[in-house]
Amino acid sequence: MAPENQRRIGTVFHETFSLSRPALNAVLRALAEQRKTHSLFVHLREHTGLGTRYCKAMPRYARGSGLLHIENDGLTTLGRYVFEKDIDLSYIGTQWLMHYHLSAPHGPGPLFWHLLVTRFLRPGDRVNSRTVARWIAEGLSQAGQQVPDERALQSTATIFLGTYARSEGLEALGILRQLDNDRRKDASSYEVCVAESPTRWAFAYALADYWEHHYPNQVTIPLSELSQPGGLRSVFWLEQGALMRLLQTLKSEGVLDVYRVAPPYQVVKHWDGKELFLERIYDRSRPEND
Repeated sequence: MAPENQRRIGTVFHETFSLSRPALNAVLRALAEQRKTHSLFVHLREHTGLGTRYCKAMPRYARGSGLLHIENDGLTTLGRYVFEKDIDLSYIGTQWLMHYHLSAPHGPGPLFWHLLVTRFLRPGDRVNSRTVARWIAEGLSQAGQQVPDERALQSTATIFLGTYARSEGLEALGILRQLDNDRRKDASSYEVCVAESPTRWAFAYALADYWEHHYPNQVTIPLSELSQPGGLRSVFWLEQGALMRLLQTLKSEGVLDVYRVAPPYQVVKHWDGKELFLERIYDRSRPEND
């Protein structure tokens, strides 16, 4: 496993722009349809209509969202499926997996993203970018990481909120709702909503990826491991009942078993690789939100 600093994108990666799915569409197309012979930045300038700063920021979003490998900028397996089946990144399953990768405890999203989602934001909260900037500073400081200056903190908080509140971002997940439209970006307020549970196959893929990183040599883990602070349940803000419903649904599909005869309760995996779940997400014969 790569060192931590090689598996995450950095804190101030965004060039002050929130995630844009149309821009990620352009990045994936340029990498999948034209052979890269120059640096990624030059390649995108030559083969997309993206501006200079977008050509810096959007590949970083693509890496943090699990669509590009951090090491070589090639399409990941998820990125390949998205390019072939959902190039507009409109499937709700695609967007849940982007959220998962940005927020997962092991990366590749930035550390502050994981900390905000799993530690600071709570359904029902009302927040603005100043609040979020303070939380980013607090979380990074507690983790022993360098804290950016005030201006960078403010822009980082703004792009985080914009990613979940704008239609070209991940608004469809229902995680944030903008409450006003103040001209000052740092004054606009947002409500943290109770998001719908992720679709079953998006959750299955996230579970398999989480298991692969944290329990690579185990077939069985305690059920309680999925509810550890900062763990998989926290990433999706799942109540215990919602988590159990998802696990029972996957059990009925033969993906796993859940043993609750006597504590400690156990989850037993029956999958061999997580690509199976991508096939289910992008099988056009199935309902898209299945």
